[in-house]
Amino acid sequence: MQQLLALIADPTLEDDLGRYADIACSQVEALGDVEATQAPREVCANVGDAADGRAHAIAMLGQWLRDVIPTQPVHPAWVAVRLVWYYRSNLRKADYARIPLALIAARKEIEGWYRVETVRGRKMTFYQRPAPPLDL
Repeated sequence: MQQLLALIADPTLEDDLGRYADIACSQVEALGDVEATQAPREVCANVGDAADGRAHAIAMLGQWLRDVIPTQPVHPAWVAVRLVWYYRSNLRKADYARIPLALIAARKEIEGWYRVETVRGRKMTFYQRPAPPLDL
């Protein structure tokens, strides 16, 4: 994730990637407009509390997720980059490790907004806004 943040902040780094530039560019493009949907400061500041299972932080994270998850499926990196965007220059390695724990803790808050699939033999989580119910 640190590499994605660096590429978003400085697109000229793509020139240094050589044969991996196309892969990196496609990953950055898949993230979309990060700044427009970045998490508010309060949500970012409470990621650690959500990872520890504190109810207020989990509820706050769940509400933000329901506000930003798009209708097309997105990878957890899509969410994680938005969670750290505001504090990206001050984060330590341990802070990045807390994001998956916080997202797992928030799953009860966003039931039906994610699915787990097996891709190339590995289980992967995808987040997606559920389709609105049909009203006849």
